[in-house]
Amino acid sequence: GSAGTVGRGVGKKGPGGVQQLLGNEEAKRESVKTIIRFLCYSGFPQQLSPKIFVAPPRNLLVEIWNHLLRRACDDSVQVTNENANEEVPRLFKELGYPLTIAKSSMQAPNSAHQWPLHLHALSWLCELLIYESEVFSRDPLLNPAIEKKDALSAGAVVGEEMISRMLLHYYPQSGNGRDLTHLQQSLHSRLQRDVEQLESSIASRERQLARAQQELRRISAELEANAALP
Repeated sequence: GSAGTVGRGVGKKGPGGVQQLLGNEEAKRESVKTIIRFLCYSGFPQQLSPKIFVAPPRNLLVEIWNHLLRRACDDSVQVTNENANEEVPRLFKELGYPLTIAKSSMQAPNSAHQWPLHLHALSWLCELLIYESEVFSRDPLLNPAIEKKDALSAGAVVGEEMISRMLLHYYPQSGNGRDLTHLQQSLHSRLQRDVEQLESSIASRERQLARAQQELRRISAELEANAALP
């Protein structure tokens, strides 16, 4: 996606560098649309127009960071005006955002120089959350609300989405795909565990079947014996 494209621009100077990529007007408009769409979908308490994202006030950005990062991490996350300079760069780094958000960029995040990076980071985070939401809504392992018949039809994609979740988790730690050792180990371990569970379940069903067949033979023998009585 766009995050990877921008990530590959890191370290370039002058034309073709990160600032030029982040400064693309069409990319900015798409980023704003993505952010507004996800904030609306996820119950952000304010209605936002694209105009506010030209240079959003810091207190609004703190609310948006808190809203999104709590969903991306967990409910214990609290981004406030006081701790945002520390927490926002730290949490984006933990989530695998491919660019560095310097603490100095947090002083005036809506300035013409800093805003393109923060806009891109927010859009990247919304894309991540949209992807996770789509996976969750279709995966019966994650969403117990899916009915059994729906779960059966969804079962074919569960394996694919399990791998997708692992990629999502390990890709940032892999140097953007250069070292997939952890992913391979985790995938092997997960599949081995699933195979063992299936084998155990099959063995259990076979024992149940054997007991049922034994009981059926006993009942059949009793019926035959009763039928033979004068």
